[in-house]
Amino acid sequence: MFYRRYLLPGLLLMTNALFAAEVEVQLQLTPATYQKHVARLAKEGYDLTDVSVMPGKRFDRFMAIAVKRPESKAWKAHHGLDARQLEEKQKQYSSEGFQPVVISGYAHGNTSRFAVIWEKDSQAERIIRHSLSNTQLQETLNELKQEGYIPYKLDGYTLNNQPSHAGIWVKRNDVTWDATCNIPADEFQKIFENTASQGFRLIDLCGYVIDRKPVYHALWYKETDPAWMSQ
Repeated sequence: MFYRRYLLPGLLLMTNALFAAEVEVQLQLTPATYQKHVARLAKEGYDLTDVSVMPGKRFDRFMAIAVKRPESKAWKAHHGLDARQLEEKQKQYSSEGFQPVVISGYAHGNTSRFAVIWEKDSQAERIIRHSLSNTQLQETLNELKQEGYIPYKLDGYTLNNQPSHAGIWVKRNDVTWDATCNIPADEFQKIFENTASQGFRLIDLCGYVIDRKPVYHALWYKETDPAWMSQ
């Protein structure tokens, strides 16, 4: 998987308030330097708001975005989690009032690993689903919709030359949403224009590679926010 939220699309999706804040972006961090970076951010009062991981020849590579904002929330970040560890952390932090806000899956050898950020939040419950095939992702979107959950983040990566997916869902019923998955790069602009014309806003964009070709997951909400654009 290349960086899940490319730097430019990620910045384009930020709100005006975030642009007004102090933002720090780091690319190509090794696991060791990423861990040191996270510790420094916490010490200096930054909130880690996004992380994306790309497998490398010798080391996994991390991209991180952090923001210093007036109303900071307590947060936790872990990486290198296998499926069991991820579920244990989710259960632990949920009981402590932390909700997942970012998940990035990546291949580590022949197994999945996950980098996750949790924030202290008493708002609507959020849940994680992971290690999903294409079919399972669509089934999960449909099943959780029936239970009152909407997708909050979607992530894709390649494991053993096959697509694998993870995501975060939040329980709320005040948003009309749509999710388009595995969009070929040359079809994205057309889908973007068509979906935007229906009143939807692009909320989250995830890119990864299958068979050496970039594809996207796009998450859309129908909201009445200020003017926005994507290029």
